[in-house]
Amino acid sequence: MKTNIVLLVISILLCIGCKKEQECCCVYVQTDYNITILDSLGVVDTAYLKNNNQLHNFNQNDSLITFQFNANLDSTKNDALVKTTRLLHLSATDTDTLETEINGHCGRFISKIWYNGILQPEATAIFVVK
Repeated sequence: MKTNIVLLVISILLCIGCKKEQECCCVYVQTDYNITILDSLGVVDTAYLKNNNQLHNFNQNDSLITFQFNANLDSTKNDALVKTTRLLHLSATDTDTLETEINGHCGRFISKIWYNGILQPEATAIFVVK
């Protein structure tokens, strides 16, 4: 009889312990991604690109333009997968759409990126040919 009571108490304690939500041991934030444009025809106006977007680490080398772009964090929530959208203004007539899926568990990080509706194979970099 005592064995049954001990097993019952242990079972109850295990059930209570399993219901507690795990706390985050650290916070991970990765909300920027790299974009590289191969501009072999010279059609990208880098002055327009810099003036009409919030770009970071901008670098131009011959026909390669590389920069970082931040995801839109305005609508993210904790412990949720949220899709956000940003527009990349390449010229007055050429605007591309960048969608990101941000995981909000224990911080925020990009789990997927779509460039003009096409899922990119890597969630940290995009390569565009113009």
